[in-house]
Amino acid sequence: MNWFEFINHIVNLVLPACGVALLLGLAAGLVGRKGSRPAASVWACRVAINAAVGSGVLLAGLLIMGGDGHMATYAALVIVMGGMQAWQMRGR
Repeated sequence: MNWFEFINHIVNLVLPACGVALLLGLAAGLVGRKGSRPAASVWACRVAINAAVGSGVLLAGLLIMGGDGHMATYAALVIVMGGMQAWQMRGR
């Protein structure tokens, strides 16, 4: 495997986590109270934290299950990232 293929595999591994993190960040503005939208830096920080946590979940699923793309890993991704987003929004 050359470097291009390796980087392609890594990007495709973390892409679902980044997508869910972005969707959670966008949805957080809709769910929050009126007039209490977070600043752009807070929003970007929340998306980055969710993407990092989600990438960790996917990597753990890869190591535990022995392969990528198992539905149990994606279910854990949604549950953990939803819990992380709820924890981040607890002060709002």
